[in-house]
Formats: sequence, C-alpha cells, structure tokens
Amino acid sequence: MAQFWDGRAADLAEQAKGPVQASVEMNATPDHVEETLKSIPEYVDFFAKAFPGEKDPVSFDNMAKAIEAFESTLVTPNSRFDQYLAGKDSMDDLSTAKTPRPSSAALH
Repeated sequence: MAQFWDGRAADLAEQAKGPVQASVEMNATPDHVEETLKSIPEYVDFFAKAFPGEKDPVSFDNMAKAIEAFESTLVTPNSRFDQYLAGKDSMDDLSTAKTPRPSSAALH
C-alpha cells in the first residue's frame, strides 16, 4: 500500500528510506547512516544476526528492511482507516480530503 500523504513511496521498505534522507527530517546520506550504525558494536551484532550470511549486513538497505519489519508489526485498533480498508464506509469528507503540503519554512 502506498505510503506518505501523496503516495510517493510504494511500500514500507521504500518509505523507511525517505525520512532518513529528507532534508527537513534526518538529512542523512546512506553512507552516513552506515557509518553511524557501524560505530555502535551492538548494532553491528544485531545486524549480523538479522541478516546472516551477508558479507556486509550493516547497510542502508538492511536498515530500511529492519524499519519495515518493525513498522509492519504496528497495529491500529480498528481505526476509521482500518475500517475503510475493510470495505466499510467509515471515512468522512474531512478524512478523505487532500490538504496542501506545508512548506518547509512552516515546519521550522
């Protein structure tokens, strides 16, 4: 299912990489993410266990896979959106209206 308000990410795996690199959020490059993760011995161990057999398990792609795996476990308790996905007419005009994206200046 598409992610973000405008559907620009096709799925959770793609979504996980967005905020990390976005200039108005974490503003990190993939290389910086890998360097940071590799500087934490516990993370190196965790990645080796989560991605066994890989030559270099601490990678930007594997970071995204780990976030995707975590996010896929999150469950909302029968929200109106969940009801809508189940085919119930639970979304009102306000819930389905597209709102303009705020400018980055408005976020600071």
